[in-house]
Amino acid sequence: MNRAMMRSLLGGMLLCGGASATEPGFYAIDLIPGATQSYALALSQTGDTAVGYWYGYTAQVHDSYIWTQDTGPVRYAAAGVLAYPVLVGVSSDGQTVIGSHTSTFFATGSMSFVQHGADAAVQLPVLSGYLYSSPHAVSGSGLIVVGDCFRPPVPYSYQAFRWSAATGVQGLGFARSGDNYSSASAISRDGTTIVGNSSSTGSGVQVGFVWKQSTGMRVLSVPGSNFHTVNGVNANGTVIVGFYSGANGNRAVMWNAQRVPTDLGSVGTHTTYIAFCTSDDGQVVAGRAGSINEATSGAMIWTPNAGMRYAADYFYEHGVVVPVGWRMFQVDAVSGDGKTFCGVGLTPEGQTKGFVAKVGAPCPADFDRNGGIDGQDVQAFFATWESGAANGDVNEDGGVDGADVSYFFNVWERGGCA
Repeated sequence: MNRAMMRSLLGGMLLCGGASATEPGFYAIDLIPGATQSYALALSQTGDTAVGYWYGYTAQVHDSYIWTQDTGPVRYAAAGVLAYPVLVGVSSDGQTVIGSHTSTFFATGSMSFVQHGADAAVQLPVLSGYLYSSPHAVSGSGLIVVGDCFRPPVPYSYQAFRWSAATGVQGLGFARSGDNYSSASAISRDGTTIVGNSSSTGSGVQVGFVWKQSTGMRVLSVPGSNFHTVNGVNANGTVIVGFYSGANGNRAVMWNAQRVPTDLGSVGTHTTYIAFCTSDDGQVVAGRAGSINEATSGAMIWTPNAGMRYAADYFYEHGVVVPVGWRMFQVDAVSGDGKTFCGVGLTPEGQTKGFVAKVGAPCPADFDRNGGIDGQDVQAFFATWESGAANGDVNEDGGVDGADVSYFFNVWERGGCA
């Protein structure tokens, strides 16, 4: 279809609606006195609540916070919590948090706790034969906590655990004979599926696993790879994400309901791509492109229509203005609806800070990203649209068609999405 035909088609089409009800925004987790770093680790289902922590070695700062858009980060304190808490998870409704705590700074081992609403925190028991524990995730209901228990001496021995008030603490075992390390990294929102990793400190070979009450622990696989790591799972356990090591380096991977793996592709020219988290429906996956110490590494977001993108580009196209000079390292969590992200980055001043980003509807008006909305954007959009490239799907409905033309001109003629 040529441009004249497209414009004719446009004239007879209904224009798409305005921006999403979600107000786009980028929120940095500013540092408290004595802290040199902040981290944002987990989100509630809607993304209205985030949890994380501040850290400062010299001043011995290790404080946690609960963030909302209205309050910003508020220092966390609750009865039953020791002096140095680290919040790592939050329930769907934002009313239950989990974390680890110690009574001294930089202690050898920590203990897990869960806290519901205004109740006192409850310290979780450890498995028999183990001394310490670290929680990693909580179910949507806030009733099930997963993580690992561990014991010294070096090399430590770890075992994945599942805890609920009804069943107590339960060891999940190991994926293979001879393994002495297992850890549960995530749990589905409905609480039915636990995912994690198992390895032997002697071999260094690691495999991901999926655990259900009915089947126990099952090993995931990637053809041609004997090392893979599982980091996240969607709401009902049908999508699992992580990475595997292969001939082309570390690659982000997704396993479907049949546990068939799919490589999520790449952005840039990195040798490492890691998926950390996924939305409830498995249609938005986020993580990191590049190794953590790589100068050009950055947070990434994957969708089935557009493939892998740098988070900075994805945010820009969805109405989020990232402060100039910020470099986002990685995305650690995404909300259930795929509209809110949290993670960590580097500020222009060289400070490590957590962030929360809320995206709106796609806003392709400045299609060529030159800072202006003009005829060059129209030309750039049509060139992309005619080629059928994935980023021509500006309304993100899964196809590159006339609806994208309508959507583009709707926001372009308004001068943007504001």
